[in-house]
Amino acid sequence: MMSENITKQDIRKEIKSLRKTLSYEWIKKQSAILCQQLIQTEIFKSSKTVGLYLSSKSEVQTEELINYLHEKNIKMALPKKEETLDAYYWCSYNKGDTLQLGKHNIQEPCAKAPYSGTLDLILIPGLSFDLQGHRLGFGSGAYDRLLENNSAYKIGLGFSFQISGSIPAEKHDISMDMLATDEELHVINPLHNSLKSVI
Repeated sequence: MMSENITKQDIRKEIKSLRKTLSYEWIKKQSAILCQQLIQTEIFKSSKTVGLYLSSKSEVQTEELINYLHEKNIKMALPKKEETLDAYYWCSYNKGDTLQLGKHNIQEPCAKAPYSGTLDLILIPGLSFDLQGHRLGFGSGAYDRLLENNSAYKIGLGFSFQISGSIPAEKHDISMDMLATDEELHVINPLHNSLKSVI
């Protein structure tokens, strides 16, 4: 956990530096631990529709979660960049769907039609999080716009070293309801959308 009174720029610099030191083997191992913990939660098991991301090499790997959701026939949606705007929308993702490289060389669905349903749960990457649920990304605000006015339960995924003492929050920042790391699950909002139990 990083020190208090640190700026967003400082946190970004420190986390980016730490991520460069990680081996892909370590990332895969710790991601598997996190995913197994998450799969056992009530919120994950009870969700019928899930929004999540296809991970880059330095992020929490989501392949295990995607395979689980495919096996359970749970509907999925992935972020897809709009062609003319620096913004994203949710796009349906089914087993066997073709993917393409999008912005920042991240895989995304080829389909152009936005996901038309609601989402029960959204799994969100980030550079850093704090225990109040504040999230720090790369600074583009893309995820904040994607999550705006979305009532789904929001879980931030990160490794334990990505938890900061405090992240300065701004009006447009979207907070997480829960944080999942390779060491622990931190429930911030246990009664979201009338859920009786998260874990």
